[in-house]
Amino acid sequence: MTRNKNTRYYQRQQKRRKKILRRVRYASVGVIAVALLTVIIVLAVKGIGKLRNNEEKPGGATATPVVTAEATPTDKPDKTPTDGPTQEVGKTTPTPQGWDTNQTPAILQMTEEAAVVSVEFEGVEGASGYEIGYRTADSDWTTVTLADSERTGSFPVSPGATYTVHVRAIGPNREPGAFSEEKEIASQKLEPAVVLSGANRLSATLTVSGIPEGMAYELRFKASGEEDWNSIPCTENVVSVGALVAGTEYEAVAAVVLEGREDILSEPIRFTPEGNGFGDPFKNAYGILRAGGEKKSVAYTAPEGCLGVNCWMEFTEGLYTDAELTEKAAEIAGGTAMKISADKEGRYVCALDACRYGVHVTYEENDAKKEGWVLGNAILVDLAMIFPKDNIYSLQYDRTNSYASLFTCGGDAMKIDAESPEETRYDPLRVEDGPTSLVTTGYNVIEGVTGQELPGYGARDQMPAVLDVAIQLLTAQRNALSKGCGILIYESYRPNQTSKAVYKAMREYGYFREEITTGDPEAADVKKLTLANGFITGKSYNEGNFIAEYSNHNKGIALDLTIKQYVDTETPGEELPMQTKMHTLDFRGNMDYNGENANLLYEIMTEGTGLIPLRGKQEWWHFELNKNVEEFPCISSYVFASYEL
Repeated sequence: MTRNKNTRYYQRQQKRRKKILRRVRYASVGVIAVALLTVIIVLAVKGIGKLRNNEEKPGGATATPVVTAEATPTDKPDKTPTDGPTQEVGKTTPTPQGWDTNQTPAILQMTEEAAVVSVEFEGVEGASGYEIGYRTADSDWTTVTLADSERTGSFPVSPGATYTVHVRAIGPNREPGAFSEEKEIASQKLEPAVVLSGANRLSATLTVSGIPEGMAYELRFKASGEEDWNSIPCTENVVSVGALVAGTEYEAVAAVVLEGREDILSEPIRFTPEGNGFGDPFKNAYGILRAGGEKKSVAYTAPEGCLGVNCWMEFTEGLYTDAELTEKAAEIAGGTAMKISADKEGRYVCALDACRYGVHVTYEENDAKKEGWVLGNAILVDLAMIFPKDNIYSLQYDRTNSYASLFTCGGDAMKIDAESPEETRYDPLRVEDGPTSLVTTGYNVIEGVTGQELPGYGARDQMPAVLDVAIQLLTAQRNALSKGCGILIYESYRPNQTSKAVYKAMREYGYFREEITTGDPEAADVKKLTLANGFITGKSYNEGNFIAEYSNHNKGIALDLTIKQYVDTETPGEELPMQTKMHTLDFRGNMDYNGENANLLYEIMTEGTGLIPLRGKQEWWHFELNKNVEEFPCISSYVFASYEL
């Protein structure tokens, strides 16, 4: 009996457990079904919303933008610019008061510059941002997304195409508003073309068409066969190209540079500068700078060129009506302030023959303006006005004689080793094992000269020279840039009284003294050699070799200079070391002793420039015009007219 009772009890308990399990299963299925139904309803609602949005867009579903200015990264799927943030199931975010999806921004104006259209529009209250859509007739819509504070957006265009543009606001929850009325803008057509308007000996004038007025572009030119283009940024349609080489063929193109897109180029043209006229070789003179591994096209003269530069003469000269200087109209008194100007034909420098040239000037006399041609050999200009002294790419100036002369001598000039072979006795750098044949330690100070301000100089920043020197310096400057160098000028025009003062100090110092007479003293061809810290056999080194009472510096046709290496385009490097310091009056300054750097300087200053060293090559730093020096008058002292320079 007891066993039957227990059996019935266990059976009842099993039935209860089965009922409970059935109820749990039924409840779980119900919960899952409700959840699935909720998800289906939410997805259906969102699908209907998207369909309505697509129907509102121009062009239907195919008008979906294919490019946006602010692309959503693929690794952040929770940020969808057009659909807004994902909301939790069963929750909605209320639309803030003041925001109305029917509000549309109004396009105020559309402008284009350099193939980029800017769209200015009126904002919408409560918007969190805006979208500008644009397309051509045969392209899909492209979208530019802006922040709520921005009321102007831009997009690049293809020149010559017409674009349709509209704008819409984006709500606080990223819900899009309605599009504005569509507007059209036709982008400017760009078909650049360049023609030669005129060419002369050192410059050319080119006319560019097919580019809207005021639009920036580049004029690129180079000598035919060269790899590197020189580039001139331009906005005007007439361009002067200077610093050319007569007889060399050049090619040029006009280029419209579009950011992130391929440049639009004109057809190239070829031309060859020739003739007597110079044009303005200093205007738009460009070169290729190679420095620190970088190659860069740079400007290296004043952008306005040479016109308007001050010039002056110390003595009375003629004013002529013609560039050939045949018809004299008046006399110009020495010290008259003049400016370089162009004549009616646009000329301002014309070559007359191998040495002489005319310069067109204007000046005032008795409150009347006068103009005409003068002999260019007789005038001085300030190089620092034509080649700006703060241009680190090309030319710098340090006119030490005007404040602390660098003139020094070599080492002990009085100690000679008489046992050395005669052919090398006075040339210790050529003697094998001969460092004791002449003691040349240190530099000797020339009393009254070294470290002193020398007489006759004007303002420290001036670097006067005849205009012919400036013209030849153009090529030297270009040569230096192409080798990654800049030119540092220490001296140009030197007053004659300065030359005399240094000459006198050298004699009083006793640095030069007669040492040996070669040959029969009674013979007519007797040759006296003088000692200037030793000398090279066969060459006479005396006062006149190193410093003379009269110098080509006194004519304004000579330069004392060196070169600097550039590390990069922003930082000028140090002077390159030479065999002596600047203005060391010593036989070691002779170009026979040039090292690599001095040879580089020689190459820069003489290749195609019309400049040469001293005829004896006594000074590695000295270069002058390769012309008949008698054609250039000796100028005895500074005259700066009324410029108060």
